[in-house]
Amino acid sequence: MSTQTAVLCGECGNVIGWQPRTLMALARSRNATHLRSWLQPASRVLGDRVLGTGEQGQLGALSLDGKFAALWNPSASPATVRVIDTATGRVAFALPAPSIEAATFSADDRLLVADDFDGNLYVSTVSGGHTIVRHGWSEQCGPGLVEISPDDRFVAVQTFHDQVCVGRTDSAARVAVYTRPGQLSSAAFNPAGNRLALGFLDSTVTVLNVATNKPVLQLVGHTRGVTGVAYSPDGRYIATTSADNTTRIWDATTGQLMQTDRDNAPTGRPTFSPDSQMVAEANTDGQLRVWSVCADCHDPAALFAASKSALISPLTPLERALEQQFSNPPVSLGR
Repeated sequence: MSTQTAVLCGECGNVIGWQPRTLMALARSRNATHLRSWLQPASRVLGDRVLGTGEQGQLGALSLDGKFAALWNPSASPATVRVIDTATGRVAFALPAPSIEAATFSADDRLLVADDFDGNLYVSTVSGGHTIVRHGWSEQCGPGLVEISPDDRFVAVQTFHDQVCVGRTDSAARVAVYTRPGQLSSAAFNPAGNRLALGFLDSTVTVLNVATNKPVLQLVGHTRGVTGVAYSPDGRYIATTSADNTTRIWDATTGQLMQTDRDNAPTGRPTFSPDSQMVAEANTDGQLRVWSVCADCHDPAALFAASKSALISPLTPLERALEQQFSNPPVSLGR
């Protein structure tokens, strides 16, 4: 079984970041946006910094390493995304746009990608605040949540039309559109950038080959809608969260379910630690939970116990007799 710690986070939603031994999350408190941090695995509070105040309905994004935060108001028109250096609290740059639906950082903190309600995509450099691309995709590809591949080459936009559109960050040219009945809830590229995992509110996860736009894996096991999906930094695992109050860990190559962790409330999007050893998620009770990843995967006894508990059909009388024979071999009484 995996171990778990929990901290009280408040309105943390899905905005989680990691540094070595440090877990961070953006949280809303009245009209303020805070960056909160905890030492891991002890979960001791390290800090609570106010990054923005005075805006109702403000949304945010946190870079994977927690070094940058982006804040914006989706109801404002025109809108501005403020990118903040979380160490100093200073605004690194501001991105003006007619409106903003969503924004996200690349894994290396080099790029910020945002989209608006008119289907425009904005790709900006975090270091200089220079917007590389402002490109209008077709209306069917926006607005929606955005994801960047770890190699910074591709961007995926999840739409509300049962589609995910994939384009290039250097030109924002659309290269693929994947359509499947069922509302999309989340997406994540693998570290190599050649696979894209898509979570759906019908409780399933589909993994696409980015080059061919064809499904290569189907992850089935959740009993309610999938709320989040993430690849581990080493590419070995996929973590999924769901309204069924579970976080599940899957083998990213075979699609085999490796681990199920049960929360006490619906879970938000998962985020892996940099060493791929822990995964964090925020539930709807205002708790941030941290789970160890696949702690039993290399323990033969634990795997044997798991396989027995997962047995679908009951043993036949002959199989039961053989099991008892091998479990309790006859005792030799000697002569």
